Amino acid sequence: MPLLPSNRPFDACALLAIFSDARGSRIVDGVLVYDDWYRLNLAVEAARGQALELASTRVLAGFRSAAEGWQAAQAFIAEVERLRLADPVRRLLSAQVLLDWGQCTVVGKDLRGDFVPQLPILVSQVPSHGIGATEAFLKQLRAEGQPLPPDYLRLSREVSLLWAPAGESETRLANAQTLSSSGMYLELVLRVRGQPRQFAPRDCPLRLGRDAQCAVPLAGENVSRVHGRIEFDHEKFLYIDESKNGSYVLTGNGEELLLRRGETLILAGEGAISPGVPIAQQTGDVVRYSCRPSKLLLDAPEPGDTIRADPRP
Repeated sequence: MPLLPSNRPFDACALLAIFSDARGSRIVDGVLVYDDWYRLNLAVEAARGQALELASTRVLAGFRSAAEGWQAAQAFIAEVERLRLADPVRRLLSAQVLLDWGQCTVVGKDLRGDFVPQLPILVSQVPSHGIGATEAFLKQLRAEGQPLPPDYLRLSREVSLLWAPAGESETRLANAQTLSSSGMYLELVLRVRGQPRQFAPRDCPLRLGRDAQCAVPLAGENVSRVHGRIEFDHEKFLYIDESKNGSYVLTGNGEELLLRRGETLILAGEGAISPGVPIAQQTGDVVRYSCRPSKLLLDAPEPGDTIRADPRP
């Protein structure tokens, strides 16, 4: 396997992958295990690259060409998919992969370069189970004569989305703190134009959109005929975007997330769903949601379960 040059500058592709997982009602801290590292490292080597960091939630690798990095990124997503299908416990495993290009230096196992500190910031723009790339990477990929995916999407000034799942919804957590202390979610309240409606798991799937047949009809110039739907799966309510313009979801911790077609959010706590545009720009309907767990623990009780209360300021 060709190694990257050490202690001297060279142009290279950097691949940073961030992994996340949720099992039952808990966020997993140590997402990757030895077998995962072994298989991901094989993917890097198969693409003629070098793994520089193999940690519990992230992998950093370097490649001498953009095409090799692109090959490894696709192999990473395929490996995550294999793990999810092989083990139902890991069905929420996902990866955010970013590809960048620039001049760097390898010192020991450290990758150094002006662009390297930006990698963790830029990868956060990539949706779960997606592959993103910087403009520098895209320029190099073209220079190598490699075609770009025909449906790649510009996410921001810095990052484009090269690949995202088309057939299967990817899941993000609406509020990790709320979810980590949750039990079973058995009741969902949706409020549109001030009118609350209560839903149970048996009412799902619930469709939201401008079509009169939708369970939750919405009005607004950015609303699709069927903008999204709510499913109940594994004791959680899930919002799945099905629209052209996406859904902006304000979560219980105050973060506003953009969901694109096929992406999923676990609804937890209180928040809002804004079709097509951020809530601050919305001129049509906004769906307020409230989803609280019923404390029916199936696991062994944790200390304080019987007296647990939400902290108050």
